[in-house]
Amino acid sequence: MGTPGASGTASSGAPGVSGGSSNGASGGSSEGGSGGTPGAGMVLGNPGGPLAPINGPPPLPDRRPLEPEPAVPGSQGGGSSGATGGIGSAGGGIEDPDAGDLAPLGRALVPLPLAAREKPSSPRPLRPARLAGASELVLFIECRADGAIIHPGGKKFSLAELSSSDSPLVGELRRQIDRRGALSRPGDTVPKPHLRYLVWNDGLRSYHSIYPALRDWDVPKSQQSIESKEELREAMRP
Repeated sequence: MGTPGASGTASSGAPGVSGGSSNGASGGSSEGGSGGTPGAGMVLGNPGGPLAPINGPPPLPDRRPLEPEPAVPGSQGGGSSGATGGIGSAGGGIEDPDAGDLAPLGRALVPLPLAAREKPSSPRPLRPARLAGASELVLFIECRADGAIIHPGGKKFSLAELSSSDSPLVGELRRQIDRRGALSRPGDTVPKPHLRYLVWNDGLRSYHSIYPALRDWDVPKSQQSIESKEELREAMRP
């Protein structure tokens, strides 16, 4: 009777131990993996991170600052480059200790504004050079559309007076020449007359009416076209 009892106890105990171990191992492992009691070798507070050695302390997080990448001067990238204001500019780039040395180079690369081009001015008409000395009397004949004017003096003559056979303009020119000769002192050189025609664009008829009457005068003659009052003043300026 004693022997069977021991056998039964051992036999019944074995299943109990086996069942307990199985239930504990499987239950513990399943519950630890699904949020229950953690199993052996699992580390709390570091999900997805490296596992610490079994029964060892958990690894500490890496809190070291990231090493900055060295900036390349003159790069074309989107960082703080020399082309966008120099290294370490106020745009948020990393300051470079050599930025002060490269700043003048960056300013030198900035294109200078083009100089304003001057508008070409129209050339002024050439004025005939006066080669006469103090002994020359220059008489200006301004030829206009309605007649002519003698300068100096400003005496006017109509177009009909210029076309007559005995033109009063010729008589006025002779009187001015004689008057100037009378003012000369004894021993002085008698001034020689010089006739200069100042012809407006619409005064060609007056010019052609006067010229035949003075063609035979043995005096120097010259002609100049006039287009404005300023040119007229320049032509008569001594």
